[in-house]
Amino acid sequence: MEKLLKTLTRAVVLECYVDRFVRRALREIEGVYREMLVEMVEYAVKYKASQETLHNVFYEKFRERYPWLPTRVIKGAYRDAVRRAKSFRERVKKGKVHKDKPEVKRVTITYSDSQDWRLEDGIIKLRTHRGWVELHYRNHKQLHRYLCSGWRLASELRFKILGKKVIAYLTFTREFDVNYDPKNVIAVDVNENNVTVAVFKDGSLTDIYRVETGLGRIVVAYSERRKRITQGKSTKTREVRRKLRRLRERERKQDVLRKTAKLIEKLAIENRAVIVVGNINEKAKERMEEDANSKLRHRIHQWSVRKLVELLDEKPIHVVKVSERGTSSKDPFTGRRVRRFKPLMIRTAVKGLKRVKILKIILRIAKVSGRVLERDVVGAVNIGLKYLNTDGSLVALGSTGAHGVWVKLMNLHRGPTPQTYLKLFTNIESGETPEVLGLIRDPTERATWMDSLAIAAAAFARYKAGMSVSQIAEELGRSEAAIRNHLSEKTKAGKLVSETYEKLRRSELKLVIPFIKTPVAPPSEEVKVLREEVEKLKESKKALEEKLKQIQQELEVKTKEIETLQSKLNELVSQVKDVKDLALRIVDTVDKLLK
Repeated sequence: MEKLLKTLTRAVVLECYVDRFVRRALREIEGVYREMLVEMVEYAVKYKASQETLHNVFYEKFRERYPWLPTRVIKGAYRDAVRRAKSFRERVKKGKVHKDKPEVKRVTITYSDSQDWRLEDGIIKLRTHRGWVELHYRNHKQLHRYLCSGWRLASELRFKILGKKVIAYLTFTREFDVNYDPKNVIAVDVNENNVTVAVFKDGSLTDIYRVETGLGRIVVAYSERRKRITQGKSTKTREVRRKLRRLRERERKQDVLRKTAKLIEKLAIENRAVIVVGNINEKAKERMEEDANSKLRHRIHQWSVRKLVELLDEKPIHVVKVSERGTSSKDPFTGRRVRRFKPLMIRTAVKGLKRVKILKIILRIAKVSGRVLERDVVGAVNIGLKYLNTDGSLVALGSTGAHGVWVKLMNLHRGPTPQTYLKLFTNIESGETPEVLGLIRDPTERATWMDSLAIAAAAFARYKAGMSVSQIAEELGRSEAAIRNHLSEKTKAGKLVSETYEKLRRSELKLVIPFIKTPVAPPSEEVKVLREEVEKLKESKKALEEKLKQIQQELEVKTKEIETLQSKLNELVSQVKDVKDLALRIVDTVDKLLK
């Protein structure tokens, strides 16, 4: 057992409210801070200066120029300038900047020492040239959690002014003792639509988890939505920006990644293991994007592997990066090269709160040395072996017991319990291929067979729950004769479902119970509830139709009244016009008589 001391940092964002006097004082400090920052950043970029160098060059100069300014603001500007200069130089190396110096557009004022600020009872007290001022913030759950759970408040305070509000950034640090066994490994392979996790205990492969994230499908779907929104319009208009913000692509992706990181953290803590991930940096992604078309390049650019690694680094666990070169193209048990993987889509029934949902999972499989291997699983296993085998060879140890390892297919949105199991490392050297696999491989029979199998399984489950054949036929949308054929094992699908049930009853197969958050009513009760709701909806529909007829009749009456009033109004207007003409003629006659 080895021990590692890891320091983690967290930031809390507080929205503060101030009066006019405080806001004016902070505005004055912001203007001076911007001027100092511009000079320091230019100097730091030109001479690659450190904080100590900036102190020696600028401290006395700014103290003479701004004697009223708190000294911690000047020292905070050192840190800000060095950070901006370092970031600018890195972007220049990557070819993302073509300017001589960075531009200071937005300013976040930094107080480098806690002597000029403190946190007290819902108030941040700050020293300024106009004395101590107070920044009031509302109750913040995350802040209280850090203050009461052993996290230490850092001495640096950063804040910026947005209109009448002040946004303050507080930093917390905490040291964790990470205990781990170097032979216990959690290998993580991040793919476009899933994250595959291989668990090694004492150097042996024990479990494999395949977490369906669907991030690739999210990227493609939101890309098409953005195209429809921005077609023929500028992205700088307020309406387009508002519609793009409402897509919430980033929030959905971050939610999936955080849940995935939490699951991996739980596995690492339970097994006292090392997290091993592939080393995919920005240059590697750029190499992948070189020969790709625009759609594929966008998908590679949105690949969230780096973000997941960052989330794992922020956890109290030990994370190690290894090269992914060749991990998906070699058999981890024989070392042979896998020439080609063929796609295969499987469907699994997941029991939800109200109905059974069909979950589609796309696999890429290959047959090597009598075994069926899946590409993502092979990648995760080989990543773990690269760390365990000091020579870097991609061959599993003899004690891994590959034939006993099951891949657990999981869905993040339905809880951490595996939805179903899939045995991919199957020994098929005897050549006895089941009839089911033959039907699945046949492209002409695949769709019909999968549909028949799904209907047979659903009918069998409902029949065992006590539903009649007519009720099953009505709910599944099939004829009663077809349902009876499935239940009486006259069809291949019905026979297979019945045999599988008998094996489960005799404990010859592993029983998999999907994750259920709340108790689910039997199907018959669900049907009754749904029928009652349908009847209520029909009654409300009739009542609304009657109200609509009454409103239409009243509308017709009002329309006729409006037409009558309009005709009377037209008559009055014509009479007024005649009177006006007569008055004009009288005026003309009077003028002539007077002349």
